[in-house]
Amino acid sequence: MNAQELVENLQEFCRENADSEVLEKNRKLFKDDYDAYGISQTDMDFKKRELLHNPEFTMDLLLKAAPELIKSEKYEETSFVLI
Repeated sequence: MNAQELVENLQEFCRENADSEVLEKNRKLFKDDYDAYGISQTDMDFKKRELLHNPEFTMDLLLKAAPELIKSEKYEETSFVLI
């Protein structure tokens, strides 16, 4: 897995698990714009555990993918950088 594949994998996960109800519920917690997919914390935790147990996933890989994830401005994509 390379950095671009990781970014694409995470973006696909986010699109597949987007939930408009979660998005609206969470939007109320932010004063400013909230650009997100609306993924439940349970789903986010599952994906993070999946990544941490993947032998191809390394800190170096995450750091290489980080600029693209942060640039997206989507709340969930950026939060993956904070694993």
